[in-house]
Amino acid sequence: VRKPLSDVFFDGFNYIEFINSEITRQILSYEYPFSSLPMEEQYLMRSYTGIPNDYPNYEVRDFGLLVIHFPMNNPFFENQRSFTIRLTEEISPYGEGFDSFTSTYHYARRMLPAIDLFTCDIKLLDLPDAAARINGQLRVWTDGFPLDENTRELLEEFASWRGATAENPYRFQPIVGQWQQYLSVSYVLLLHVGPSNHMPLVYTKCFDMTTGNEISLVDALPGDLPYKDMMFYIPIRHFEGSIMDDPSPGSSIPSSYIPDEGSVISIAWLTSGSLGLIITEPSGRELQTVYSGAWS
Repeated sequence: VRKPLSDVFFDGFNYIEFINSEITRQILSYEYPFSSLPMEEQYLMRSYTGIPNDYPNYEVRDFGLLVIHFPMNNPFFENQRSFTIRLTEEISPYGEGFDSFTSTYHYARRMLPAIDLFTCDIKLLDLPDAAARINGQLRVWTDGFPLDENTRELLEEFASWRGATAENPYRFQPIVGQWQQYLSVSYVLLLHVGPSNHMPLVYTKCFDMTTGNEISLVDALPGDLPYKDMMFYIPIRHFEGSIMDDPSPGSSIPSSYIPDEGSVISIAWLTSGSLGLIITEPSGRELQTVYSGAWS
């Protein structure tokens, strides 16, 4: 049974004021790694006025972290957004929240004539040896980019559509996400406004944060994912239109879609508070989604 949001906090604490003020603070201070525009200008459709005290789209994660989700078609943001709020022992029976990892992004090299590669370093607060193993594997992985000719062609086509040049290159940057003890580093093609659910996933790797070893996130996922709450797309493979418009959107699948029997999750990755999936149907058709609802 899902408890009301108020049960996350001790009685007598004005939890809804705390949550809304923290979300407002993050909106005003957030530095998005893929753009110079603040979140206010990138994502807000209208001023953030707050969630009600019975707001249902939340979850409490490991280590006392409260995550507030804004699903598609929410009144404030033009896309799905999630905000992570650290709890403290004084206000929550779930204990004190803390960052289990931090990621630092940095310029690596000019990967292709009009594409700059950015990479990241992972810091695990209590597991420096595991972090060192993760970072070593990430360096070997990204040193080999673009890895194959098909990927090179995809990246060059996308950079050309974006209007990238040697003087104004496309920034090819990772997205880092965590679920339980698993951490993934992924490269998804980014539009001018950031990630999009129907843009191709180019690369992804996932690690067990307790050991630093690479793992298959697909194998770690629970078997009862809420497919009925996910919107699936046929991923875009070709780019059309002007550089200031979205490419022809990937075809969306009816919201009632449930994967056919025999379908398999072929790839999984994590973004900030969200799960990305590519599902391959028995016919060979690939469908893609990014789900930001509460899941476990």
